[in-house]
Amino acid sequence: MSPYLYNPQALRALVRPQEVHRALYLDPSLFDLEMRQLWRNTWIYLGHDSQVPHPGDFYSTQIAREPLIMIRRMASRMSTPAMSRQSGWRVGAKIPRCWSASWR
Repeated sequence: MSPYLYNPQALRALVRPQEVHRALYLDPSLFDLEMRQLWRNTWIYLGHDSQVPHPGDFYSTQIAREPLIMIRRMASRMSTPAMSRQSGWRVGAKIPRCWSASWR
């Protein structure tokens, strides 16, 4: 268990006006805490609509340990569905589809 999880004072001690503690860059428990507390609770920029210009185009990447996909569904509409943790997603003939959650 992370020594920082329930100790905000310990976290504050890692940052000073002129420097930060090296643990912020190297401690795996701090990275796990950041993934859980920050990245899962905020909007993350995935990409620009110019990266998927045509219906059926998609762009996939990984951010903060999570696989993400941006899909151009119609000429003026994009979709970034949550990834299905049950069975994942599959790229079909025209558009990706999650067979478990049934999003398209």
